[in-house]
Amino acid sequence: MSCDWQTENEIRVKLFPIPFIFVLLLIVFWSFVLPVYASDLDHFEGYLSPKPGAEWVQPGESVAIRPLNAGPNWSLGSWEVSSSDGEVVSGFWHRSQDGSTAFFAPQTEFQLGETYHVSLECQVDGNLQAVTWSFTVRPACTQKVLSAMEEYQASLFDFDEGQYAAESDEASWVEQSLDMPPRMPSYTLYSTEGASESNLYMIAREYPRPGEYTYHYVLDKTNQVEYYTQNPYWYEFFVPYDVEECYVIFKTSHFMIYDTTSTFIRAVTIQGGYSLDFHDFQFLPDGHFLFFGYEYRENVDLSEIVDGGNPEATVIGTVVQELDSEDNVLFQWRSLDEDELLVTDVVDDWIDLTDETVDYMHTNSVTKDQDGDIVISVRHMSQIMKLDYETATLEWRFGNVKNDFNMLTEEHLFNMQHDARILDNGHLMLFDNGTRTLPLENRYARVLEYALDEENMTAELVWSYDHNKEIYSEGRGSSRRLANGNTIISWGSVNEGFPHATEIDSDNNIVWELTLDPIENSTNRWITYQVHRSNLTIHKPIPSLIYDDAKNGWVVLYFAKFGDESVSKYKVEWGSGPSLLYNELLTTSTSESLYVLNFTSDTMYAQVTAVYQNGSMSAPSELLGIDLSTLGLDDDETSVELPGRWITVKNWPNPFNDATTICFTMSESGSVSFELFDLLGRRVWVRNMGYVSAGERTISFTGDNLSSGVYLLRARNGAGAEVVQRITLVK
Repeated sequence: MSCDWQTENEIRVKLFPIPFIFVLLLIVFWSFVLPVYASDLDHFEGYLSPKPGAEWVQPGESVAIRPLNAGPNWSLGSWEVSSSDGEVVSGFWHRSQDGSTAFFAPQTEFQLGETYHVSLECQVDGNLQAVTWSFTVRPACTQKVLSAMEEYQASLFDFDEGQYAAESDEASWVEQSLDMPPRMPSYTLYSTEGASESNLYMIAREYPRPGEYTYHYVLDKTNQVEYYTQNPYWYEFFVPYDVEECYVIFKTSHFMIYDTTSTFIRAVTIQGGYSLDFHDFQFLPDGHFLFFGYEYRENVDLSEIVDGGNPEATVIGTVVQELDSEDNVLFQWRSLDEDELLVTDVVDDWIDLTDETVDYMHTNSVTKDQDGDIVISVRHMSQIMKLDYETATLEWRFGNVKNDFNMLTEEHLFNMQHDARILDNGHLMLFDNGTRTLPLENRYARVLEYALDEENMTAELVWSYDHNKEIYSEGRGSSRRLANGNTIISWGSVNEGFPHATEIDSDNNIVWELTLDPIENSTNRWITYQVHRSNLTIHKPIPSLIYDDAKNGWVVLYFAKFGDESVSKYKVEWGSGPSLLYNELLTTSTSESLYVLNFTSDTMYAQVTAVYQNGSMSAPSELLGIDLSTLGLDDDETSVELPGRWITVKNWPNPFNDATTICFTMSESGSVSFELFDLLGRRVWVRNMGYVSAGERTISFTGDNLSSGVYLLRARNGAGAEVVQRITLVK
């Protein structure tokens, strides 16, 4: 017994340490080992990308880590990136220029649909921090998502706009004549001595017709056109940056940066495979770039949160990125990673939450706060949001649904806003479109300035401007506080007859205002997005050359060498091929445009060179190719009018056998000349009539030395008005 008892106790003594040791090991594991190898983030503070637990990560993304407040004074220890089956991912780590952030770039892109695990250690101020997290790469895009991407990108530039607009009193504005192509909009301008003494940068776009009807302007300090250009692929972003001495244009899928000579510096685009958004771009003081794009998530079940919601919806979310000059992603935030941001937070009743594709954010501006965090404007939620830069998480929401601030002033909040900016005094200023203000007939646009107390979470409206509540702007718009205390405003998508841009002083007095003139014989109208004041002046090293297919099949070339007063002449060359068979030398005092014609092929080419006063020549402009397939001949009388100064012309008989009578009418007395061109653009007859009194006159023309065919007769008066008429000679 005793032996048995002793044996049993011996056995128990030997067994008791086993659970004791096991418990001790568990304590050690939970206390020291698990923080390194488990998905526990309590022992790490800082920025991780992709966000732990993130789904729909782009395969082209990198892994990033930045310890909180460590700056460059930290080091990376052991690490591993592996797939769900435990296979280690090959790649390399590198640091950002400032040393604050480390990036892991796989040798090949992450696999679609795969889940990856990251575990690493880092040494911060002598302390070991460790973290493990996972993320999942998106599946392959279906045709449904690709179609949604195309539709959404198109909607960024064209959308249906309401017809509501209040009537305004007629203003006492001054006409401003422009030496620009006739299809580019002229404007009416009011200006006082209180206006900012700087250049104005703006874009005018013919709406709803897109493409080649988008024009970039720079007006100088005297309100004269200093620079203009036309490009069918550059949309509504044309912003100067004085400190960096450059300007930025959005072109298709990149922000293009140019210096003051219009020399291309570099292109910037969103990283990781997301789609770039054109609405905003910030050139930060440290040389970094701040902007945003969007992503698409497929098969999102909205039926459980939206009555009639699509169980397989595609949802469009915002992606905010900050890049350094080496295109490292120092910061990334994705709205669809935030559980707090719900599709049902949308306040825009234009957005049908039962559709197959739902754009629930529609971010339209981004900026840095004074504390380094990021502030964005979210149009479809009618909110301003702040993002914590160190953790890439949502910090607060201001406005409408789920407002985190208590309002100290009683007034209707902004809605469907644009262009949220942090002012030098720390206040928030934004352009309030007021699209969803009730009742609808009382809607008007305004600019608002708020004082936000982020400690006590209170908001107070401290300043506003509404142009007497007479302007309604369905979309677009901007507002910027200038160095002299004035505020420059773009009213966005206004109806005809209303101002497009206004500058007010600190007492809300209008000191400058511009209205783009209506488009003749068209239901389209001019709209603007952002306007900017800048001391930046553009000096192109080569002439600018654009064209207009204006009159009776004639191609009109317009050219200038902006910012250069030493040009005396322009040499213009054109032809049916790059060899440029024809040329003409024009002096700047008589013309900076030229009519040419060439129907021998479907395409014509043109080029212009500036000739300086000392006889030297500039480099030629870029070779311009023009599609002639859309140009045709027209028998109708055609006239091009300047305000109060015009000329018309017709001939009879037409066709004619030997002689015809040319009848022309001038609105004012002045000089007039006639030129006749064949269909190869060759000038075959010229008659300068000198000074002619206003009214109707006739001259005779005989075609003795010409062969049968179609010719184009151009009449031009001394005021610059021109008209082209087709005549036909039959022998």
